[in-house]
Amino acid sequence: MTKKSDLIIHPIRMRLVTELGHRSLTTKELLGILIDIPQATLYRHIKTLLDGEIIKVVKEQEVNGSVERTFALVSQQNRLSSEEIASISPEEHIRLFSIFAAGLIDNFKRYASQTSPETYSEDGMSYNQAIVYLSDEERELFQQKLLFVVSEVMNQPPAPHRKKYNLASVVVPDNRPEMKKEGL
Repeated sequence: MTKKSDLIIHPIRMRLVTELGHRSLTTKELLGILIDIPQATLYRHIKTLLDGEIIKVVKEQEVNGSVERTFALVSQQNRLSSEEIASISPEEHIRLFSIFAAGLIDNFKRYASQTSPETYSEDGMSYNQAIVYLSDEERELFQQKLLFVVSEVMNQPPAPHRKKYNLASVVVPDNRPEMKKEGL
């Protein structure tokens, strides 16, 4: 059986899972959103996610003589559990993170190639990195609060007055020893 990490951490399948986030979509709607993915490729990856029980069919209806299916994520299947994360070797984590990072780079390339740099600030585009110092308890609380805030905005449906944003999160502990400054 294919590991869950290999099912969801694939450039096309990550985009599918992200689009399904907290909503249900038909194949036609997905094709309209993911316009750079050929139809046959999209169908193949939908089947892979269905077979892996990452997504499910939530509705079927007949449209023009064929069955139109509506898909949604299976609850909690878009994230790896603590046990699943712990079962992956360091080399495999590096491979999976590289795929994840490449997907972010592809998203940025699509945006940057279609957008004038003068509008980046107006669009709210940003990327940054910060060092924070947290105890295990503080990190856990921070992640819970962040998940709560992100969940609130993820539940907002598309609307004419809303722009679509891609939000990514990476938390990596830095286990290198600190350099001690003179006089401290």
